[in-house]
Amino acid sequence: MTPRLAVVIALAAFASASMQVRADFEAGLSAFQAEQYEIAFFEFSASAAAGDTASQYYLAGLYADGLGVERNDAHAAVWLYRAARAGDPSAQYRLGNFYLNGRGLERDLAEARHWLKRAARQQDTGAQFTLGYMDAHGLGGPRDLDKARQWYQRAADAGHTGALHNLGLAFYRGSGTERDIAAAVRLFKRAASAGNADAQFSLGMLHRSGEGVEQDIARAAQLLELAARQGQVSAQYNLGQMARNGEGTKPDLLKAIRLLRAAADQGHRKAQFNLAFLLEHAPAPLASPSTALRYYQLAAAQGYHRALVNLGTMYGNGMGVSADPIRAFAWWSLATDAGEARAQANLTRLREGMTPQQIAAGVQLQGELRKQLRKQ
Repeated sequence: MTPRLAVVIALAAFASASMQVRADFEAGLSAFQAEQYEIAFFEFSASAAAGDTASQYYLAGLYADGLGVERNDAHAAVWLYRAARAGDPSAQYRLGNFYLNGRGLERDLAEARHWLKRAARQQDTGAQFTLGYMDAHGLGGPRDLDKARQWYQRAADAGHTGALHNLGLAFYRGSGTERDIAAAVRLFKRAASAGNADAQFSLGMLHRSGEGVEQDIARAAQLLELAARQGQVSAQYNLGQMARNGEGTKPDLLKAIRLLRAAADQGHRKAQFNLAFLLEHAPAPLASPSTALRYYQLAAAQGYHRALVNLGTMYGNGMGVSADPIRAFAWWSLATDAGEARAQANLTRLREGMTPQQIAAGVQLQGELRKQLRKQ
């Protein structure tokens, strides 16, 4: 075999292999778009192993989201690293987020910055936005509001709605720049019209207060509703409070409970407390003391001390639960330790009618409850 023939054969084999890799990727992409994830996993696995960067990125996504295969963040991180090292900006961005959140590998803010900067240099707006967030919160380096604003500006200039919103917040708060509410409103409006839930919330709250815009409760409610439907927790909470208090409309306890529950189930402690209060005091059939008790406990576990007072009151007065002076003593003791004056007054009166044995039991229960709250 002549050298020239050997080269021709080698090139032909390479071309054939490349065509097969391309065919595997296209088959995987078609299956992915058709939501046939097991087939997509099979096809992407073959082309990813052959070194196809796009296949490696898609395969990582299947592992990360548990589509067509059992979720495995460590495997996802491996394939993201391979695609990122080959220069794929989307993989670099996602790998940076994996390092930032400690997902699939040990949290490493320096590595997060490294990969996010590589993606940002390739104009990945998500990476630019995340770098802005890291600088704004001092993650992986000193807090630098000016640098954060610059990253947000770069991403916002390319239309990233989250960056538009956060840049608006920077102008609203005067973070890394002079305070400029008019500029903040313009940015909020751009992001809100593009469907950004955080911007819809921020703009809605400005319309609610009349700061920088005309006060318009109806418009505020409309914007908060749009954000709440997207799961924006602060919008759910504030809209729930507006429905509860009849702000701009008649009070609607059913709507208030629905919205406050949505926010409470996302961990919003004020929503947990206010939902519990409504469920404790609402008229039948909306009242649910047992559910109120649970949400008070969730709020208390997050350090919302007023919930400790109300838990003591429920047991002290037998409101929706069996009266239990020992439990009332324990909850009010915790609230007193947290500086709640009302609980201290209640505890003083309660002590007068308790036996030494009951007080000792209350002290013991107080310690047990404190441990339980720390674990939640």
